[in-house]
Amino acid sequence: MDSYDSHIYENDKTLISSVLLCAGRSSRMGQEKAFLKIGRETAITRILNHLCPISESVTVVVSPHNFEAVKHHLFNSYLDLLNVIFAVNEKYDKGMFSSIKKGLDHAIKEKPTLLHFIDQPFIREEVYDDLIEILDVEHDVFQPSVKIDGKY
Repeated sequence: MDSYDSHIYENDKTLISSVLLCAGRSSRMGQEKAFLKIGRETAITRILNHLCPISESVTVVVSPHNFEAVKHHLFNSYLDLLNVIFAVNEKYDKGMFSSIKKGLDHAIKEKPTLLHFIDQPFIREEVYDDLIEILDVEHDVFQPSVKIDGKY
Protein backbone atom coordinates (compact mmCIF):
# COMPACT_ATOMS: atom_id res chain seq x y z
CA MET A 1 0.00 0.00 0.00
CA ASP A 2 1.22 3.54 -0.77
CA SER A 3 2.32 5.91 1.96
CA TYR A 4 -0.34 8.61 2.06
CA ASP A 5 1.42 10.78 4.61
CA SER A 6 4.35 11.41 2.28
CA HIS A 7 5.51 14.76 0.95
CA ILE A 8 3.23 14.38 -2.08
CA TYR A 9 0.23 15.89 -0.28
CA GLU A 10 1.85 19.01 1.07
CA ASN A 11 -0.60 21.05 -1.01
CA ASP A 12 -3.40 22.93 0.73
CA LYS A 13 -6.33 20.48 0.73
CA THR A 14 -8.75 23.37 0.40
CA LEU A 15 -7.38 24.00 -3.07
CA ILE A 16 -9.68 21.62 -4.98
CA SER A 17 -12.99 19.83 -5.03
CA SER A 18 -13.20 16.30 -6.49
CA VAL A 19 -15.88 14.30 -8.27
CA LEU A 20 -15.59 10.51 -8.53
CA LEU A 21 -17.87 8.97 -11.17
CA CYS A 22 -19.16 5.61 -10.01
CA ALA A 23 -22.65 5.44 -11.53
CA GLY A 24 -22.18 3.03 -14.44
CA ARG A 25 -23.66 -0.43 -14.62
CA SER A 26 -20.28 -2.19 -15.06
CA SER A 27 -22.15 -4.59 -17.36
CA ARG A 28 -19.10 -5.60 -19.43
CA MET A 29 -17.05 -6.08 -16.26
CA GLY A 30 -19.58 -8.47 -14.76
CA GLN A 31 -19.24 -6.89 -11.31
CA GLU A 32 -19.20 -3.42 -9.79
CA LYS A 33 -15.94 -1.70 -10.84
CA ALA A 34 -15.76 0.10 -7.51
CA PHE A 35 -15.35 -3.21 -5.68
CA LEU A 36 -12.59 -4.69 -7.85
CA LYS A 37 -9.76 -5.82 -5.58
CA ILE A 38 -6.38 -4.17 -6.01
CA GLY A 39 -4.11 -5.78 -3.47
CA ARG A 40 -5.71 -5.18 -0.07
CA GLU A 41 -7.89 -2.35 -1.35
CA THR A 42 -10.75 -1.97 -3.76
CA ALA A 43 -10.75 0.45 -6.69
CA ILE A 44 -12.94 2.94 -4.84
CA THR A 45 -10.96 2.90 -1.59
CA ARG A 46 -7.69 3.24 -3.50
CA ILE A 47 -8.97 6.28 -5.40
CA LEU A 48 -10.49 7.88 -2.31
CA ASN A 49 -7.20 7.35 -0.47
CA HIS A 50 -5.72 9.72 -3.05
CA LEU A 51 -8.61 12.18 -3.37
CA CYS A 52 -9.65 12.76 0.24
CA PRO A 53 -6.33 14.21 1.47
CA ILE A 54 -6.13 16.73 -1.38
CA SER A 55 -9.79 17.75 -1.63
CA GLU A 56 -12.00 20.00 0.44
CA SER A 57 -14.88 17.80 -0.70
CA VAL A 58 -15.23 14.60 -2.72
CA THR A 59 -18.55 13.94 -4.43
CA VAL A 60 -19.06 10.26 -5.27
CA VAL A 61 -21.66 10.02 -8.04
CA VAL A 62 -23.59 6.76 -7.84
CA SER A 63 -26.69 5.34 -9.47
CA PRO A 64 -29.85 4.25 -7.67
CA HIS A 65 -28.89 0.58 -8.22
CA ASN A 66 -25.43 0.81 -6.60
CA PHE A 67 -25.87 3.57 -4.00
CA GLU A 68 -26.56 1.35 -0.98
CA ALA A 69 -23.77 -1.10 -1.83
CA VAL A 70 -21.19 1.67 -2.36
CA LYS A 71 -22.26 3.48 0.80
CA HIS A 72 -22.13 0.27 2.84
CA HIS A 73 -18.72 -0.65 1.41
CA LEU A 74 -17.23 2.74 2.23
CA PHE A 75 -18.76 3.02 5.69
CA ASN A 76 -17.24 -0.37 6.51
CA SER A 77 -13.81 0.65 5.24
CA TYR A 78 -10.99 2.28 7.15
CA LEU A 79 -11.42 5.58 5.28
CA ASP A 80 -12.09 8.93 6.88
CA LEU A 81 -15.23 9.99 5.00
CA LEU A 82 -15.78 13.40 6.60
CA ASN A 83 -15.33 15.23 3.30
CA VAL A 84 -17.18 12.65 1.13
CA ILE A 85 -20.72 13.21 -0.07
CA PHE A 86 -22.88 11.00 -2.27
CA ALA A 87 -24.88 12.24 -5.25
CA VAL A 88 -27.38 9.78 -6.72
CA ASN A 89 -27.73 10.21 -10.48
CA GLU A 90 -31.29 9.16 -11.27
CA LYS A 91 -30.53 9.74 -14.98
CA TYR A 92 -27.43 7.50 -15.12
CA ASP A 93 -28.95 5.58 -18.05
CA LYS A 94 -28.63 8.78 -20.15
CA GLY A 95 -24.86 8.30 -20.18
CA MET A 96 -21.70 9.51 -18.50
CA PHE A 97 -22.35 13.18 -19.18
CA SER A 98 -25.38 13.07 -16.89
CA SER A 99 -23.12 11.81 -14.09
CA ILE A 100 -20.52 14.49 -14.81
CA LYS A 101 -23.25 17.13 -14.61
CA LYS A 102 -24.62 15.65 -11.36
CA GLY A 103 -21.16 15.62 -9.80
CA LEU A 104 -20.33 19.16 -10.89
CA ASP A 105 -23.68 20.35 -9.50
CA HIS A 106 -22.46 19.17 -6.07
CA ALA A 107 -18.85 20.33 -6.38
CA ILE A 108 -17.65 23.46 -4.62
CA LYS A 109 -18.18 26.19 -7.22
CA GLU A 110 -15.31 28.38 -6.04
CA LYS A 111 -12.76 25.56 -6.37
CA PRO A 112 -11.26 23.87 -9.41
CA THR A 113 -12.72 20.38 -9.65
CA LEU A 114 -10.82 17.17 -10.30
CA LEU A 115 -12.98 14.81 -12.35
CA HIS A 116 -12.05 11.17 -11.72
CA PHE A 117 -13.46 7.95 -13.18
CA ILE A 118 -13.82 4.78 -11.11
CA ASP A 119 -11.85 2.84 -13.73
CA GLN A 120 -8.69 4.90 -13.07
CA PRO A 121 -7.42 3.31 -9.83
CA PHE A 122 -3.78 3.08 -10.93
CA ILE A 123 -3.01 6.79 -11.06
CA ARG A 124 0.03 7.45 -8.89
CA GLU A 125 0.10 10.02 -6.09
CA GLU A 126 2.60 12.14 -8.01
CA VAL A 127 0.09 12.70 -10.82
CA TYR A 128 -2.36 14.42 -8.47
CA ASP A 129 0.40 16.63 -7.10
CA ASP A 130 1.57 17.49 -10.62
CA LEU A 131 -1.98 18.38 -11.68
CA ILE A 132 -2.43 20.68 -8.72
CA GLU A 133 0.92 22.33 -9.45
CA ILE A 134 -0.20 23.30 -12.96
CA LEU A 135 -3.69 24.55 -12.07
CA ASP A 136 -4.56 27.91 -13.53
CA VAL A 137 -7.50 30.28 -13.43
CA GLU A 138 -8.63 29.34 -16.94
CA HIS A 139 -9.63 25.78 -16.05
CA ASP A 140 -12.53 24.99 -13.72
CA VAL A 141 -12.41 21.22 -14.25
CA PHE A 142 -9.38 19.00 -14.74
CA GLN A 143 -8.82 15.28 -15.08
CA PRO A 144 -5.88 12.89 -14.76
CA SER A 145 -4.65 11.39 -18.01
CA VAL A 146 -1.65 9.65 -19.51
CA LYS A 147 1.71 11.41 -19.24
CA ILE A 148 3.34 12.00 -22.64
CA ASP A 149 6.61 13.86 -23.06
CA GLY A 150 6.56 14.93 -19.43
CA LYS A 151 3.06 16.48 -19.64
CA TYR A 152 -0.42 15.26 -18.73
